[in-house]
Amino acid sequence: FFVGNSLVEGLRLNSDDGYPFYCEVGISLPTLNRKLALPDDYDIAIIEMGSNELGAYSEESFKNSYQELIEILDALATVLDSTYQLDQEPYAARVNNTNVRLYNDYIRSVCSETGATFVDCSAFFGDTLPAEWTRDGLHLTSSTYANWYQWIIKKVGLDQY
Repeated sequence: FFVGNSLVEGLRLNSDDGYPFYCEVGISLPTLNRKLALPDDYDIAIIEMGSNELGAYSEESFKNSYQELIEILDALATVLDSTYQLDQEPYAARVNNTNVRLYNDYIRSVCSETGATFVDCSAFFGDTLPAEWTRDGLHLTSSTYANWYQWIIKKVGLDQY
């Protein structure tokens, strides 16, 4: 079950294997936690959230909202993708690599506290998002979404089914 913002919407549009998605362009964690509709059956939740929250939430507020989302999902395993480093900085004043690193640390902390698995996407993206992989400095090209999706599927072991 894939959960998240516009980046997850990009994954949804470039996948074809039938896994359920709940995503919304521009959604924040507090709004997602209020609106989330769960599918009937899933074993793993793959969350990609953080880019819309960068610099807009305190550490405590962000971590509490992320923990609440994990509790709502109540999945056997929860995998959290990190927000990737941006090539074109800043994408927006608060959406910058300093905040990306800070919020990724918050996500790592939430994973430690909840037992969720942190998947570091720098293994896919490298130190920064390559300029040719993005349309606007944050959102990806279709082929990059498709490749990232396949990388995630393999990384979490869904390619074994």
